[in-house]
Parts: sequence; structure tokens; C-alpha cells
Amino acid sequence: MRTHLLAALLALAPLLPAQAPGQATPAPQKAAPDLKGTWRAYVTTQGVVTGRTDVRYVFGDLGWAIRDATGARPQDWYRALDDGKLLLRPAADALPPDAPPEAVLTATFEPDGKAFTLAMPGQALHALRFEREETRPQLTAAAVAGRYRVEQRRLGGDERRDADFTLCLQTNGTYRLERVPPMTQPYATGRYAVRDDALTLTPSAPAAGFWDNPTFFPYHGLLVHDSRHLAIRLHPLPKDE
Repeated sequence: MRTHLLAALLALAPLLPAQAPGQATPAPQKAAPDLKGTWRAYVTTQGVVTGRTDVRYVFGDLGWAIRDATGARPQDWYRALDDGKLLLRPAADALPPDAPPEAVLTATFEPDGKAFTLAMPGQALHALRFEREETRPQLTAAAVAGRYRVEQRRLGGDERRDADFTLCLQTNGTYRLERVPPMTQPYATGRYAVRDDALTLTPSAPAAGFWDNPTFFPYHGLLVHDSRHLAIRLHPLPKDE
């Protein structure tokens, strides 16, 4: 999920007329009084984070910008409202030709103000969730070595289920799935690699479905499967387990 996703959003998302910056506006939302800083976009499927993008929204005192691998593109003004909405005025050259005057994108804050969501046009199941970006160490092969509990979540609900095996990432760059009795499936062993801040598992023999070279990205201390269809998370286990 890369830059083209945000380009489509700006081009196709519903654009609503809003008050101009010089007119009176409602007070900022108390849960998020200060947006200043960098917010990273993740893809959600039925409300569950299932993917990440390289897109950031950067907020200043008055204006905002979109930043991705190609650089930063300044936009116009933004307003956080007390009804939980965030109004984002794109730059004039980012608007479609038939956009109404002072058109804006409308995002919705979560109740705690720690994230906001933008609907994706034509995507009833998917949305973009923006969270304030935090500084953390880069993912490395040495850092991911260890044992993991494999959890699958049901999209659109709270149900969670753990696999009956543990994923072991060994320091020599190989992985194995541990269970009693031992697993004999071709995907039960293989290699792993860390590249571009993401972990990829490559099974010893070609496999289909989830085991077709799954990739994971770091998210709140876990490793999340990068997929729009499955919500799978790797939970690191204590070293002595």
C-alpha cells in the first residue's frame, strides 16, 4: 500500500464545503488539542490494522503536508473540531477540477484522540488510520530472533485465536514451527529475512495461502501480517519460555 493510495483518496474522496480559515470555527477537540507533528497512515480492514503505508501527514501550527518516499508536498489548512471531526484542506493542485470552493477532506478522531480515520472511496471494508509516529529502533534480524505466539483475529469482531504452534526465529536466519508432536508440513521450516523494516518468512518448499512468503511489520511491540484479508499478529514470548 503505497503513495498511489493517497493520490486516489485525494482525487476521489467526498469533498465537502467548509468554513474558510478566516471565519469563526468551533473550538478544537479536547481529546486532541495539538496535532503538531508527524502521523503515519496504516490500512485497516473492518476496523483492524492489517497494513501500513509510507505516507505521513505532517501538521504545523496552521498548515499540513503529505510526506512519502518522493518527498513532502505542502497542503493548505486544517481544523480539529469539538465534534470529533478533522477538516483537511488539500492544496489547490491536489483537488479534482470539479471540486467545490473551499472543499475539504473530513476525517474522524477516535474517542481518545490518539488516531483519526479517513474513509477510502469505493472501499467499504478498508480505511486509513493515522497514528502519531513514534521514534523506535529499526527492525533488524538480530532483534527479531526469538519465539512468538501466533494470533489470528476475526476481521470485524473481537474474536481471537492462537495457533497450536510457536514460531521460532533462530539466530542463523532460519525459522521453524514448534509443536508436540512435531510438524512435518513443508512450510514448518524455512528462512527469514529483514528488509525495509519488515520481516519476511520464506518456507523451505513453495506454499500457498498464508505461507506464501508472508511479510510482517512492527506495530506497538508486535509484528503484524501485511495483508488486507487476514489479521495475524506475532507476539514475542519471554526468552525463558
